[in-house]
Amino acid sequence: MTETASLEEIDKKLLKSIRQQLEFYFSEGNLPRDEFMQNCMRLSKHNSIPMSELLKFNKLIELNATANLIKLSVKKSKILQFDDDNEGIKRKTDLCDLKPANSRTVFIYGFMNEENLQKTAEEVSKQLKTKFKAFGKILRLDLPR
Repeated sequence: MTETASLEEIDKKLLKSIRQQLEFYFSEGNLPRDEFMQNCMRLSKHNSIPMSELLKFNKLIELNATANLIKLSVKKSKILQFDDDNEGIKRKTDLCDLKPANSRTVFIYGFMNEENLQKTAEEVSKQLKTKFKAFGKILRLDLPR
């Protein structure tokens, strides 16, 4: 593999990571609970989050996301789009009406054993999502801190 090809592969992985993070922020599992994002959207004439705000989000900072990378990532998204001014990002569709959280929430105890305590939160999260995906779509997964 050439150096250029490996850089392209890294860019694809980075764009995918940025897209997945953005899709999480705007997801049905996160957006109804995120007061900051809801307030930003209410202040926007297009019900979007301005790019300038997204660039301040910690996970996007960790990914070294730039405005250009975010724009490229959104172009590949099935759930996100640019607002009419191309200044912000919003969902393509409205949030669906979800049942009360208690009727669709599962609490799992005992998985934070010695083995899992040695893993990163991302590793444990991926492991749990893999185990439970057969039971339906997982909108949100919170791990104890």
